[in-house]
Amino acid sequence: MKLFTKIALNFIGIIVFLVLSIYISNMLYLKYFLEDMIIDDLKKLSQDALENKLEGDLSAMKILILQGNTIVLEEGGLDLPYHMIMPVFNSTGVYEFSHPHLKVEYIAYVLKRGDFTSIAITTKPYYGYALNIISKNLIKISIIFILIGLLVSLLISRHISKRIIKISIATQKIAKGEDFELKDSSTDEVGDLARSINSLKNSLRLLERVRREFVANFVHDLKTPIAVIKGYCESTKYLDIDDKEKIKQNMDGIEKQCDYMQNLISNMVELSKISAGIIEKKIEEVDVNLIIKEACEQLKKLAELEDVEIIIKSLNSPKIKTDLNSFRRIINNLLQNAIENTKDKKVYIEAEREYVDIYNKTDLKEEELIFLFERYKSSKKGFGLGLSIVKELCKILDIKLETFIVGGYIHFKIWLK
Repeated sequence: MKLFTKIALNFIGIIVFLVLSIYISNMLYLKYFLEDMIIDDLKKLSQDALENKLEGDLSAMKILILQGNTIVLEEGGLDLPYHMIMPVFNSTGVYEFSHPHLKVEYIAYVLKRGDFTSIAITTKPYYGYALNIISKNLIKISIIFILIGLLVSLLISRHISKRIIKISIATQKIAKGEDFELKDSSTDEVGDLARSINSLKNSLRLLERVRREFVANFVHDLKTPIAVIKGYCESTKYLDIDDKEKIKQNMDGIEKQCDYMQNLISNMVELSKISAGIIEKKIEEVDVNLIIKEACEQLKKLAELEDVEIIIKSLNSPKIKTDLNSFRRIINNLLQNAIENTKDKKVYIEAEREYVDIYNKTDLKEEELIFLFERYKSSKKGFGLGLSIVKELCKILDIKLETFIVGGYIHFKIWLK
């Protein structure tokens, strides 16, 4: 459905609703309220006549005051012969009667006070005629308003459609990779949409740049260990079979590079799961001290290859309620990062009741800490995904992680609940 049709139908719907509302309200007014108002007016006129306080326009009324059966006062412009049509009024109240020759109905209010009787009479409202007049006028007004609505709809739809067409062209160009800037300074919804598309375009451009950097860095990080492994293999081919020490060195080198690639791929898989939101938490009681011991044992070989000493200063942490696999991943990644980046070949671990602190000597400056957890930032050793995974897992587990530098040592402090 075209924009003009939608706007026109909305306008017509509103107009029809308003017209019907006016018609129904007038009908209800005539049917239920007007007659009550007329009776109230007649009642007041009857009282005023007895008190000699008649005033105002009485052209549509007939006011009579009787003493016994004798008329002592007759006022008003309503042509109503008393002797022809006046019924017998026995008591105070409202009476309705018809003209004997004309199709006219009357309504009267009779007020008896002693010997005097005050009668106020007027014609009864003819609802059908009144509603017919209202209906005809409403039809004319409706037609005028519908025509105005169609004209306004056309103008509004043309104005909006031009802006939407510009947005459509812009999205097609953005989809093709072309640089296109939408200029719309209006504060309405279409203007907000244009600004959102500009923001989306900038985000896509940034994402594309990050993706290219990521692919380039990832390929580079894979090429290096593959080249090293190939070198070890070629060197081993020409070794004497009895040169077991050299063969062992080459095999250790190959194993180290394989471990590096396995860790890189593992980090990529973990980060993909986190980004897709498919990490499942299984909350259970976790022995923090045991996790630290297992991490040290698991990374012992890496520490030996890097000639790094892992120093456990304390193991006093309590058991906590958290996800075992995710918490183990946090400790492993922090410890591996410390082993690969320490400047004095030492890594320290403090496990206390309220926190676990893993720290090492560093040459980083305080202002560089903000880049540590950024995704796809390649470090001097490795691709740099480990700390990004730590940050995301801490968010998922609602764990507070502090990073700071004191005395040349970088600390990664995990606060335990």
